Amino acid sequence: MKTTIIIPTLNRPTEVETTLNFLLQSDNLPNQVIIIDQSDSTKTKELVEKETYKDLHVLYISSEIKSSALARNIGIEKRNKDSDIIIFLDDDVQVEENFISQIKNFFKENKQAKGGVANIETPSRKTTLSKKIWLFLLTGKVNTTKFFVSKGGFNALPMKVGEKVKVAERTSGCWMFFYKSVFEQGFRFEKQFMKYSLMEDCFLSYEIQKKYPNSLFFVPNIKMVHCETPTARIANKQKIYQNIIHRYYFIKKFNKSFFCYSWTMFVFSIFDLLQYKSRKILQYYYEWIKYVLQHKKDIWEEKFNFNSFIFWEDFDKS
Repeated sequence: MKTTIIIPTLNRPTEVETTLNFLLQSDNLPNQVIIIDQSDSTKTKELVEKETYKDLHVLYISSEIKSSALARNIGIEKRNKDSDIIIFLDDDVQVEENFISQIKNFFKENKQAKGGVANIETPSRKTTLSKKIWLFLLTGKVNTTKFFVSKGGFNALPMKVGEKVKVAERTSGCWMFFYKSVFEQGFRFEKQFMKYSLMEDCFLSYEIQKKYPNSLFFVPNIKMVHCETPTARIANKQKIYQNIIHRYYFIKKFNKSFFCYSWTMFVFSIFDLLQYKSRKILQYYYEWIKYVLQHKKDIWEEKFNFNSFIFWEDFDKS
């Protein structure tokens, strides 16, 4: 089984170098690595062209549009068509030496599988009292054991991992893998999601599992570390706007509960307020409510450009 690894990046050559070095240590090298660079610098291009990485068969692609979702779509279009498995990695992950062999074995043992997500170790997985309260308010549970999406559009990570392979409602963008057939059937990431593209992984994978129930899996024995580089994140205001609007789009697209979504946003607003300790947080949520009331017809008919609201400074306000 042949593999293609797709890595979007935005002006982070140091992180890309670290990830490529981990890939070189794999016991089963990928057949192709695609780097989609959305930066204005040539540093990443110069890095991947080094002789050091020739065995990774790196295809470097420069993209002027800054969008993680579009970058992944570009990688899908440019992949080797004979690749059986498509793996998506963030540029700030650390993988184990045998991860490609493990993914291949997973698909051999699970013929019905369309894709999966790895056991992701990250600082955000640390269990604290406030995290337990937050999770309970959003999901009705203190601990979750599955990758799932709540009725309000909250995509939960498992806090108790265990050792068994489990069905997942959705995958996680920092490390997910799919069998080629899903892309041959036209599944793609949300093309209108810009920059950090919050939840683009959730939209794609949830749509796949809606069409093919019980075809996505959480595979705990395939492990990785997500370093979550702070410089990769967009400004707090834009991230909060994406959180509000992309989740609204999610519950509308997949016929979830608007009441549960409203509760989810209320919980997020309180915890954002506690985290950032600024009353501007409440202003951001108020601006979204005001925007909805002013454009409710366009929103209902899906004629509104939510990027003009998320990235307010980048658009004409008139």
